[in-house]
Amino acid sequence: RGTADFFNGRNATGSAVDIPYNICFGRQSARNGYSYAGFFAYTSTSTSYREYLENQLSAPMVPGRRYLVSMYVSLSEFSTIAIDNIGIALRTSQTREVSFTNLPYTAQIVSPDNSFIRDKKAWVNISAVFIADQPYQYLIIGNFKHTALTDTIRVADTSALLSGGTFSGCTSPNHMAYYFVDDVMVSEINGAISG
Repeated sequence: RGTADFFNGRNATGSAVDIPYNICFGRQSARNGYSYAGFFAYTSTSTSYREYLENQLSAPMVPGRRYLVSMYVSLSEFSTIAIDNIGIALRTSQTREVSFTNLPYTAQIVSPDNSFIRDKKAWVNISAVFIADQPYQYLIIGNFKHTALTDTIRVADTSALLSGGTFSGCTSPNHMAYYFVDDVMVSEINGAISG
């Protein structure tokens, strides 16, 4: 897996991982707080480079119980591709694979097919109610589909429209989808779900 990024508003202004302006990806304020993460979900390079975010839950899920699994994503301004396959894979053990292509997992929570996440200003929610069938302890965020199976659409690189940031000297792959991620949550649901 590649190296995902951690952006923080308390970093030096103009650094590669500053908020709201970060050197190579664009401008985005945190949805809440002072930080968020980012990852390459798709590139059209010959290696089909990918990055994933992984985190351990505070306690394992209990099989048979319901959970709300949620996150917010936003496409970076430098992205020229948007995809519809961003998801969360739940695992019982930590990932030990070293890979720069797609991980061979199935996401239990995924953005809807043909609903391309292309908003570069607002945060878009991806969430679902999930009944645990195993004592999951880890979540992994990314695009789990092979490049040939990933649906994409072209979007405009809007980074030239930004003001106040330092965007020179960046080398990004052509035709890439880079997403910011914030407010990842796994919460057990007690009682009935309304709505």
